[in-house]
Parts: sequence; C-alpha cells; structure tokens
Amino acid sequence: MALSLDGKIGLNDGHFPDWTAKGDKRLFAKLTKQAGVLVRGRKTYDTIGKPLPERHTMVMTRNKNLISDHSDLTYTGDTPAQIVADLADKYDEIIIAGGAQINTIWQQSGLITDIIVTINPVILGGGIGLFAEGISANFKLQKVETDDQLVILHYTPTA
Repeated sequence: MALSLDGKIGLNDGHFPDWTAKGDKRLFAKLTKQAGVLVRGRKTYDTIGKPLPERHTMVMTRNKNLISDHSDLTYTGDTPAQIVADLADKYDEIIIAGGAQINTIWQQSGLITDIIVTINPVILGGGIGLFAEGISANFKLQKVETDDQLVILHYTPTA
C-alpha cells in the first residue's frame, strides 16, 4: 500500500493515486504481475476503472448485480477465505490492494501474511488511513529499502 508522509492512502474513496512516486508504481506493477492476481474493493477499483494488464483483478463488492465483461476481471461478494480457496489452485500469492475497508476485512480474516508499505514524499493533509478505525495488530519489520525518494517497508504479523 502506498502511504503519504502523513499516513494516508488517499484523500477520499475516489482519489486517483497519481500522487505516488515512480518507484511505488514500479514496485506495484512488479509485485502484482509476479503474483498474477490482485484483490481490490469496488471503490478502489473504480478510481482506475479498468483491469490492469498482465494480471487478474478481483473486485470485492456487496453489489451482486455487477458482472464483468473482461476475462481478467471478476466481481465477488465472497469472503477472504473463500477467495483464497478459489484461487489456491492457480495462484501462490494474492495481492490485496485495498482500500481501507478491504484491508480491514482481510486483516480481520487473519489471512494477511505480509504487508508492504511505500512511504511517498507527499503530505495529503487528511484522508483515509491504511485500515478502518478499530483495527489493531502487531507486526515485525522484515526489510527496509529505498527507491526513487521512496521508503519501502516490509512487515509480517507477530504471533
């Protein structure tokens, strides 16, 4: 997830992520293409409005009327556990590319094994956090890198 210096993932649900550094975009493309699949919430998906090339996009939504006309896009109302079970035969890892509500649902499910956060050199001055309020968990820092004015933090959950 891309974060601003003041800890926000966007100003609001429709904020296009053009504020992130080039290194963040490169890392996102690399990790999501490597995994082959990413899960987003409908609001986050709508900010881009189309599936990304060379990977499958799953959009979590409560709207059962949404039907995809793209072979690389699936709308789902399934739980994180159901999504993992459905994708297990085809993918070794799944990238969760939130929003805060989706990040929270996956954190509550206990299925997050890694969190990679990029700290971008911008202050948004308000907005949405990485998770919805009420979530608390402890993580262990595994790795710190820098790229193009970006700090990349890799965490894993503690027991």
